[in-house]
Amino acid sequence: MARISMSFNQTSATNVSFLNTDDNQTLTDRTQYEDITAEQYIEGILLTFICLVSVLGNISIWIIVLRSRALRTITNCFLLVLSAFDLLVSLINIPVTVLTIFSGEWFLSDGACIVFGFTNMVTLCGSVLSLCNISINRYVMVCHPSKFIEVYKRKNVATMIVASIAVTIGVSIPPLIGWCEYSYTPSQYICFANWLMSLSYSLFMICCCFGVPLVVMIFCNYKIYRTVKISKNKIMDNYTVQMSMSKDESESTLSDNTGQQSFGQEHNQRIGIGNQDLNNDTHFDANKGNRILSTIFQFKTSPSKLPVVSKVSKTKPEEIRLAIMLGTIVVVFFVCWFPYCISMILSIVAPGKVHRIFHMSTLIIGYFNSCCNPIIYGLLNKRFADGFKKLYCFCRNRRILNL
Repeated sequence: MARISMSFNQTSATNVSFLNTDDNQTLTDRTQYEDITAEQYIEGILLTFICLVSVLGNISIWIIVLRSRALRTITNCFLLVLSAFDLLVSLINIPVTVLTIFSGEWFLSDGACIVFGFTNMVTLCGSVLSLCNISINRYVMVCHPSKFIEVYKRKNVATMIVASIAVTIGVSIPPLIGWCEYSYTPSQYICFANWLMSLSYSLFMICCCFGVPLVVMIFCNYKIYRTVKISKNKIMDNYTVQMSMSKDESESTLSDNTGQQSFGQEHNQRIGIGNQDLNNDTHFDANKGNRILSTIFQFKTSPSKLPVVSKVSKTKPEEIRLAIMLGTIVVVFFVCWFPYCISMILSIVAPGKVHRIFHMSTLIIGYFNSCCNPIIYGLLNKRFADGFKKLYCFCRNRRILNL
């Protein structure tokens, strides 16, 4: 009986110890799960918001351009290509990332990971090359306007767009054929190129996706800025010279007019005309001459003679605003994606030494760029702003909102 009691007590103690161990492990797992879930919740909500704004904004851009004849320009063709890549990001890449965040791990097959890694690379490189096309287009338009029509014909524009897409796909293919590989990155919940596997491919992509495009865009936008500034100074100089000439003509005309009046009075006095009627007639003729001279002077100095200056001064601010808008798009793109480039370099130089939140934050900032461009268009371009109002402000008068 004593043995049975001792055995029962030992069994109970063992069971209690197992229960305590299981409870402690469950509590630890639950705490860890809750911590991860809090981070996942914040990241998932942010990316979901970015996705919705991006889809709505970029689809609106397409609708606005297709509905407005004035917006169907060569430059806007490149803007639509950029918007298309942003749509791919918001329709494919971001939703898969959000689902992976809430799952806590990659939930699809390895083959699907390769496919989504490829799409991530294509959309990133495609956006960069689209920005290059936009910058070059503005450079030719502002700095070499005489060559613009010849260079940017429909056939040439189509060739440029197809070539940029071909280059984008070309630089994204090497991981599919052994130069690096596409794999799951747990710190960012995405499938992308495994930079540690091939340092040569990493350097190649840094040069292709950031180095060379950045140099091209800085060069183009600097030349645009210089040309616009020089043109503005020339306009102000021409205006100053023309106003100075008008002032000289005014003084000369007034001097001639005074001389003619003095000469008429001296002549009348010299010939001894004392008749008041004749004097009145002579006074009338002098006034008539003054009115004719005054009319001629007004014609010379009236604003109707300055339409060229006025017209140029109106077109140049439009070019300045367009250059500012496109320059802002370029700056915002690199501000959003440059941290991701830093994250990529750190993952190569110091793998595992940087906190996961930093890597994930750089990805969220990069994805945020996909919803920035429609906002920039609406704030810095009046036609796009009117287009957004026409789409979403139904209470406004249609005649005011016509493009």
